[in-house]
Amino acid sequence: MIERVMSLLLAVVSLFSLAVPASADGGEDIAAAPTVAEEPAENLEPDAAEEPAESLEPDVAEGPTESLEPDVAEGPTEDLEPGLPPENVIPNGWHELGGKWYYYLGGEPVMDDWIVDEGRRYHLNGSGEIDAGWCQIDGATYYLNGQHDGYYGAAVLGWKQLGGAWYYFDPLTNGAMAADTWQPDGNGMCYLGEDGKMVTGFMELDGETYYLFPTGKTNGTRATGWQKIGGDWYHFANDGTMTVNAWQPDGNGMCYLGGDGKMVTGFMVLDGATYYLQESGKRVGTKVTGWQEIRGAWYCFDASGAMITNDWAADGGNLCYLGEDGRVLTGWQTIDGVTYYLCERHNGSFGARSVRPTYIKGQMYMFDTDGSLVTGTQVRLLGKTWNVDEKGVIVGYLTDTSAQAAAVLNQVGWTLRSAFNWSVGLTYYNRALRAPSGTIHSDFYANYGFQNRRGNCYVMACTFYQMARLLGYEVYFVEGHVANSRGGKGADHGWTEIVQDGTTYVYDPNFTNEMGLNGFKIQYGQRMTWRYQYYQRVA
Repeated sequence: MIERVMSLLLAVVSLFSLAVPASADGGEDIAAAPTVAEEPAENLEPDAAEEPAESLEPDVAEGPTESLEPDVAEGPTEDLEPGLPPENVIPNGWHELGGKWYYYLGGEPVMDDWIVDEGRRYHLNGSGEIDAGWCQIDGATYYLNGQHDGYYGAAVLGWKQLGGAWYYFDPLTNGAMAADTWQPDGNGMCYLGEDGKMVTGFMELDGETYYLFPTGKTNGTRATGWQKIGGDWYHFANDGTMTVNAWQPDGNGMCYLGGDGKMVTGFMVLDGATYYLQESGKRVGTKVTGWQEIRGAWYCFDASGAMITNDWAADGGNLCYLGEDGRVLTGWQTIDGVTYYLCERHNGSFGARSVRPTYIKGQMYMFDTDGSLVTGTQVRLLGKTWNVDEKGVIVGYLTDTSAQAAAVLNQVGWTLRSAFNWSVGLTYYNRALRAPSGTIHSDFYANYGFQNRRGNCYVMACTFYQMARLLGYEVYFVEGHVANSRGGKGADHGWTEIVQDGTTYVYDPNFTNEMGLNGFKIQYGQRMTWRYQYYQRVA
C-alpha cells in the first residue's frame, strides 16, 4: 500500500514539474521566459513582501486541502492521494498484481468473502488473494478450481474425481463437500464417507451392511437383489441392506443367507432341523425337498426342506427308513423291536422294505404286508402251503428254478435291466412249446430257458419273471394273445407285468427280440407296441 502511495505522489510531482519553463528546448516556453526575467523585482517582490501569506496559503495550504478532501473521502480507495485524477481509481473486477489475482469493488480488494462472477462463485482470502484447491471455509470443505482454464478458483459443483477418488460438491450448499451421507448419481445411490470420498466395496453403517460397486458404469452405487461377489452369492434388499440369517427366494426355490450374508450350500442345521442346499448346478443354494441322492447316499426331506431322521418315508409305493443321520437304511434292521429287510440293491427299490417273499443271500424269506419278518408259521403261495421257520425262511420254496435265476443274476448283475437283456438274448425256438398240465407254468418255462438258453415268448417271459422276483419286484407272468392285423384275436403270447408305484407296466422280452423295439417298461395301448388282448395273470 505504501509503495502505491509513493508511486502516486511521484506522479503528482511530475505533473507539477512539467508546468515550470526551465528549458530552452520548449519553443513557446522560451518566449514566455523573458517576461519573468525583465521585471523580477516588480513582479516578485510585492508578491513576496506584501502578501506572502495570502499568495502562498491559498496555493499550498488551502487549495490542495479543498480539492483533495472530497476525493479522499468519497473516492473508492485509500491509496489515492490528494490531487490524483479520478480516472486513476482502480476499476471493479479482477486484477493480477504480483502474479496473484484480486477482485476489486469500489476501489477496494474483496477480502475473506465470496463473490459471484458470471454465475460462478469465487473466494478471496484474508489477504484478498483468490483461493484455489482444497479449502476450509466457515467449517465447510470446498474444492476451488486449480486449473488455469479461464475459471481459476471457481467453486466446483456436483461430482468431481480428484486424486483417483470421487467427491460430491452440493450445489444446494454452494459447493460445500458432502460427507457421511447418501447421494444419487444417476445410476443409483452412493455413499460419501467422513472424508467425502465415495465408498466402494462392503460398508458397515448403523448396524447394516451394504455393498457399493467398485467398478463399471455403476461404480459406487449400492447393490440390490442377488449379487455374486468374490465367488459367493449375496442378497441385498431394495434399500441396499444385506440380507443375513434369513430365507430368501431366488426364482428357483428358497435359499438361506448366513450371518456373513453368504448364500449357504450343502448341509445346514437351523433351529434343530437339518437342511440341504444345492451345491452346484442351476439351482445352487436352493433347499431340496423329497428324495435326494447326495454324495452316494439317499436322504428324504419334507415339504419344508427339513431332513427326515429316525422315521419312515414313502418312496412311491414303498416305505424306506431314514436313520439318525438321515441316510436310508438297508439290509436287516430292527426298528422299534420289529425285524425288517430293506432292499440293498440299487434297482429302483433301494432301501424299500420287503412285503413279499424275498430272495436274500441264497434263502427265500417271508415278510408280512407291513414289512415285518414272518417266522414260525405257514403261508400259502403259488397255490401251495409252505412252512416258514423261526428265521423267516420259506422251507423248500427256493426251487431249482430260483437257484438258476440267482446264478444268472450273479453273472449279469442284480439289476432289472440286465435280467431283461439276458432274456431278450435267448435264441427263439419252438413256438409250439407249452407247459404240461399240472405244472407251474412259470417254473416250467423258466427251467427250460435256463437249461437250454433258447425258447419261445413264454420261455423269455418266465426267465425274466424268475429273476425279477428275486430282485424283489411285484412281478406277474401273463398269458394271452396279441391282435392280428385286422384287430381280431391273434397268436398266443406270453409276457410279464410289474407293478411299480401303483402303475402296471408291461415287460415283454420277446417283443424286443422279434421286433427290435422297446419292450422294457411299456404300457398297454402304447404306440409302437403290440395290442395285447384276452390275457390273465398266471403266476
